Amino acid sequence: MLETYPYELSIVASVYNDQEAVGRLVEEVAEHASKLTIPFEIILVNDHSSDGSEKAITEQCQRHPFVKGIT
Repeated sequence: MLETYPYELSIVASVYNDQEAVGRLVEEVAEHASKLTIPFEIILVNDHSSDGSEKAITEQCQRHPFVKGIT
């Protein structure tokens, strides 16, 4: 039996050395996606950043249940 996936929309963003923008990115995407009135997730992919992007992604994952991180 197949499991149902709770999200109807997955938004994927690559993050490369942009730790300062991660929080703003999540807030802005979430603001617009929530207007669609369907369940959504934001997937942030750390593209081998050498700054604190990985930590910023982790913080957003802890703050928002709809944010997933791939680091």
